[in-house]
Amino acid sequence: QTKGAGLEFLFQQEDSSTVYLWVRGATITPGTSQSFVSTVDGVNQGPIRFTTDSYAWYSTKTTGSRLTWSNLSTTAQHTLRLVNNVNVKIDKVIITTDPNFTP
Repeated sequence: QTKGAGLEFLFQQEDSSTVYLWVRGATITPGTSQSFVSTVDGVNQGPIRFTTDSYAWYSTKTTGSRLTWSNLSTTAQHTLRLVNNVNVKIDKVIITTDPNFTP
């Protein structure tokens, strides 16, 4: 996969609840930390940093705050895009409205 390549997911929000994102992934190179950017409908939601070459779940941006978004239209389809760095691998993504959910 080349730098800047990404994954896209289409989703529709059922209500106006805040949405939380969980991503399971790892760095490719041991001993490094790498990040990638998440966008919803083209709006940057912030970078996520993977800190280990073992698969783990992440739900926070590099700033330490949760990866969330809110106030999306409930009548339109939305696009979540994870713009990949060549040094990360992602195998699962969860979008939830439950703030207490932990995979």
